[in-house]
Amino acid sequence: MRRRTAREVLKGTGTVSEALRSSLKTAGFLEAVDSINTPRFWRYVEQPATLMRHGWRLSVDKSENSALVYRIGEAPRVGTRMFVSPGQTLILDRKNGVAVLLSFAGGEAQEIRIDLKTRKVLQDRWLAG
Repeated sequence: MRRRTAREVLKGTGTVSEALRSSLKTAGFLEAVDSINTPRFWRYVEQPATLMRHGWRLSVDKSENSALVYRIGEAPRVGTRMFVSPGQTLILDRKNGVAVLLSFAGGEAQEIRIDLKTRKVLQDRWLAG
């Protein structure tokens, strides 16, 4: 029986990978979200002002669909060196009932898409930087 990688083990659980969590903590982002299965994460979703009190910033690149974008750390850069700086982005799209947690560091990124009504993971995928 082959050994499963950390990515395979965590896939679909709503938990940020250990490598990304470690990079975020090392960079000083102690308020980074580790998992969607915590009361703290759901408090952030229900009361986004709590995010701002914990060091997150409301992004000015609010899209047309009225989704709110909160960031801790730098915004992911577009281009060849994406996801180099550690950080997290939380997109709250209440109109469509979806939240997206994007965690990135060291050239890797993990995107967790959550249904806000059922509180279930819709998609958990890795993105290449």
